[in-house]
Amino acid sequence: MSGRLLTADEQGVIGAILRGSGAADAAELAAQLQVARVVGDTVTFLRFDGHRSGNLAARHGDGELGTSAITFGLDGEPIGFINVWVEGGYLDFVEYSWFTGEPPLSYPSPERIRVVSGDYPGPMDADG
Repeated sequence: MSGRLLTADEQGVIGAILRGSGAADAAELAAQLQVARVVGDTVTFLRFDGHRSGNLAARHGDGELGTSAITFGLDGEPIGFINVWVEGGYLDFVEYSWFTGEPPLSYPSPERIRVVSGDYPGPMDADG
C-alpha cells in the first residue's frame, strides 16, 4: 500500500474536528484515521488513499464536513484553518489554509486549534 500513515498531530487535529462536528457518523469517520494512508503529501493538503480497506462507509454526504478548526501560532494569534472533506462516506482530503503570508511548515498540535462550526472561518471569526 502506498503513502504514509497520519502523524500523531494530524490524527489529533482531524479527530478533534470530527468529534466537534456533532455528526452522527463522526465515530465511523474517526475510525478511518487509524488506517488512512496519505498520498500527495504536503503540509497544507493531505489526500487519503487506501483508507476504505476494513472500514465501513459513514453515512455522511459528499463535500466539506461543515466543521473546521482555526489554528493558532505560538504567539496565540490565528494563522489559518483546517477543513475536512468526505466522499462516498470516506475521508477524502484535509485542507490547511493560512491567513499569513507564508504557508505553514508543519501541522499544529491539537492544543493549538479551536474547532468551530461552519465551512470557512475567516481571520475575523477567530476571536469568537
